[in-house]
Amino acid sequence: MGIIDESTRIIHEEGAAVFIRRAILRLARDLWAVVTWARDELDPGTRFCMSDLKKGLRESPRPIEKLSGDTLVRIIQAYLAAKKAQPHQPAPYQVTGDWASIAGDHHRNMVEALERRDPGSLRQILDNFAREPISRGLHLSGTLPRSFLARVYLLKAMNRSYRAWKRMTALPDDALEYEKDVGNMHGMDSNGKSIMLPAFNQSYFAQRITELLKGKESGVTIVEIGGGYGSLPYHLFKNAGFPGRYRYLDIPEMCVLASYFLMSHFPGKKFLLYGEGDPSSPGVDAPDISILPNFCLKDLPDRSCDLVFNSHGMSQMAPETIREYLAQVDRISRRYFLHANTELESASLVREVNYVNLNRPEFELSRHRWLRLYRFPELIRNDGIINPEFSSWEYLYERRDS
Repeated sequence: MGIIDESTRIIHEEGAAVFIRRAILRLARDLWAVVTWARDELDPGTRFCMSDLKKGLRESPRPIEKLSGDTLVRIIQAYLAAKKAQPHQPAPYQVTGDWASIAGDHHRNMVEALERRDPGSLRQILDNFAREPISRGLHLSGTLPRSFLARVYLLKAMNRSYRAWKRMTALPDDALEYEKDVGNMHGMDSNGKSIMLPAFNQSYFAQRITELLKGKESGVTIVEIGGGYGSLPYHLFKNAGFPGRYRYLDIPEMCVLASYFLMSHFPGKKFLLYGEGDPSSPGVDAPDISILPNFCLKDLPDRSCDLVFNSHGMSQMAPETIREYLAQVDRISRRYFLHANTELESASLVREVNYVNLNRPEFELSRHRWLRLYRFPELIRNDGIINPEFSSWEYLYERRDS
């Protein structure tokens, strides 16, 4: 719905007085944002300025082809195998709601290239994925500012997230950086690399996970439910010194993005894609990173990982899917369950879909087997929002009967 259509709806349904009041409040908010941006630009202590954003929004040079044609064929074969198996999975593992809409509308070009088994076209799409519709819902293409005010608000979110991040982590600033030539990343320029909003949240969680598992026996394994394009393992392996193995679970389309992103960054790692073998293989055959469709969660062995992580995935699922996933967490994790999700039931990416509040007894892990160590407001979100209503919370559970 366009601005004119939305304005007409408000006037028709709620009256001209409501429309005028909202317009005045919006104008006041925009003016205040511009004033605070101008103040920050003059402050030498401000981390990100408009010049950083302008440089960061420039297209990257033609990327170096970091993945071979054979690797792209592997990604295509894994996707096609996952899509063939997907319809035969139980109902909780079917894609619905937000992501069904996104996969149908925004992944079309990528899916067509995959179905044609066309590595050349797939490479072109993936080399630009951070600016393409296929990254819708990942706070990448959706955060590209298309107006001066949008740039002002993005700078405000970046600087606010940066200040919180500095207080919450001991990481150097270069831990936030992404290579521009993998996916044509954008955001703030930092020595020719990019810093984007998801980097604050994901590097924070990578550090927290590494600290939780520090001192455990070698070969620790984590499982991420809903891994997006692979930003968490990027920070785990690049900055946090994670010594173990990582298993990724998401819808087949996201598996394609994560495979491209992680295989481009970590050519020395051993990867396992769907249909290539057993992610639980022991010893030297064990993959460092397994990238699997979401329905593989039910096939992972009992007590086969040390920690399960989810960030803003479960609250977008149907209640029966959440209950199924939590049952699997209870079964496969021998130590921890860490997640951050929404507790405010409100409209999601698709108007008719609502977030689910996970702070309910029906979504609690068994108190006989699990101890909730904490629940506190999530201070750094992927989208840079700091919500005064505390709509997003971080949870940590520890297994009692390990």
